[in-house]
Formats: sequence, structure tokens, C-alpha cells
Amino acid sequence: MMASKPGFLVQSGCGCKRLSSRGLSMCDRQWRGKSEQTPGIVKALVSALTAVVTGIQPQDEEASESFSDLLSADDVLGTVKDDYEQRQYFLTGDISRRVYLPTTEFIDPTVTVKGLKNWKRNIQSINRFITDERIDLLNIEKEQGLIRTRWRLVCTITLPWRPVLDVYGQTEHIIDDSSGRIAVHVESWESSAPEALLQLLKPGPR
Repeated sequence: MMASKPGFLVQSGCGCKRLSSRGLSMCDRQWRGKSEQTPGIVKALVSALTAVVTGIQPQDEEASESFSDLLSADDVLGTVKDDYEQRQYFLTGDISRRVYLPTTEFIDPTVTVKGLKNWKRNIQSINRFITDERIDLLNIEKEQGLIRTRWRLVCTITLPWRPVLDVYGQTEHIIDDSSGRIAVHVESWESSAPEALLQLLKPGPR
């Protein structure tokens, strides 16, 4: 589906959305639907924990860049696949910067992080508090304007009772058509945020 600059249209299961390399437009409400449905107490708790483990550091403002090369969807798909299977990027923060815009917005059911640098710093900080971690890529497919993945994330939280977090989810890697790079990274969980939180209260195996 084509669109005039400076925005562009992508098609996914929830309909059309107009984006630009500067960020999300008013149409991002559909993407934020799951986040808005998450109970406020859960979002507040996750945000507070994130602030603690990252040292309450302010988010840096990422500058926009122009790119002379246009990446193909197949190139992006192959790189994203490697990020899951070889670099475990969800857990390590070891992400392939070349297929992302510096201003990429990372959205999950509880928090939103703006900018690739901020997201990577958050993941690397949180990584200090998990062990026995892995992410399994269950499916990856190319659709019009996006790469969609399904995955399973398992890790042990280094609390005294060693709870195990085991969740299934999906991610839409929304592509900016002017550069071929990922502009928005939208994560959804197949279990609710409260269900995931309850896993953190259950003692893990010794």
C-alpha cells in the first residue's frame, strides 16, 4: 500500500496506520490499545522497577538520520531472525543497529521507550537481575510493511525465591518505507500483564 510523503501506510491485522520517520501519528492509538488496557497499578510497578534498575536515568533524545541506502524487507527479516536466534537481543540488548532507526519507539503492554540507545541501555541494566534466560523464536514472517514474530521468553529472576518468568508473545517490527529500517517495535503478550506479574510472586524450583 502506497502513501505520500512524509508519512506512509502499513497494513497489519488491526488496520492501516500512518507513520513518519519522526515517530507515531495519532493513528498509533490502535497499537497502544493493549497498553491502555493494562491495569494502572501494574504499569506503575513495572515503570518503577525499570527506573530502579536503570539508575533512574533520563531518556536521551535521539537525533533523526538520513540514509543513502534502502534496505530490503528480506534483509531486515534475516537480520531480525539472527537477532533472536544468535544474539538473543530481547535479553542481551545486542541488537543490529543497522536495521533500526535511532528514533525507534519500543512499545510493550506496560512501558514505552523512545530511542534505540535508551532501549538498549534499559535491557542491559535489567539483564543484571535475570539468569537462566533464553528466548525461543517460534515463528517469523514478512507482511506488508512489517516483520511479525512469535516467541517464548523464559528467565529466572534473581530474587530470594527465584521466580521463573515464562511468557509467550508477539512482536511487530514496523518498517519505515523511506529507509527500509524499523521505526516501531510493538510487543504484545499472550498472557495478561497481571498474569505475568503473578509468576514473579511464585517461588521457583531450587
